[in-house]
Amino acid sequence: MTIRMRGWHALVCIAASWPLSVWAAASHVALPRGGELWLDIPAAWDEKFDSPQKGMAPGIWLTPRQGASFNVLITPISGTPMAEAVADDIKMHAIVASAARDALSHAVETTIPVQDLSGPHVHGSYFFATDRAPAAGEWKYLTQGMASIDGVPFAFTILTNDGQEAVAKGALELIRNASYHRTNS
Repeated sequence: MTIRMRGWHALVCIAASWPLSVWAAASHVALPRGGELWLDIPAAWDEKFDSPQKGMAPGIWLTPRQGASFNVLITPISGTPMAEAVADDIKMHAIVASAARDALSHAVETTIPVQDLSGPHVHGSYFFATDRAPAAGEWKYLTQGMASIDGVPFAFTILTNDGQEAVAKGALELIRNASYHRTNS
């Protein structure tokens, strides 16, 4: 299994342990189709709305300001064929489960369970997988899923390496506590 952004971003294509001092105030990210996604992004993370690789849908891309590399990508999927699936929890879970099954052929794990993701404004599903043989410059761990945030569909991918368990946990909490706010156009 080669963990690259394009290989693991299949869902778009088909912190509790952190001290409070590392969290920034809520960031309001304007989305291209309208509205804002509100996220509590850690102060040590950079954010931009961009595509990490050519051919990938743009999303909210979070990376470290310094230190070991990681990537968190939260991609709005409104207006795509995938968006309809997120409106139905059963379909959303099935899509995430299919991505988890696809990851098995390259994963250390022999089974990859799909977990629920719930928060005040969020419901979704995700899975975690470990790359059996990551190449140099690639990530070893993947957390990937889909979520409806205040009824607006998003896909997410979290890529980390050894020693970054707090990053993955913090990113899931960031998504779990996200909210979407419509803007007047």
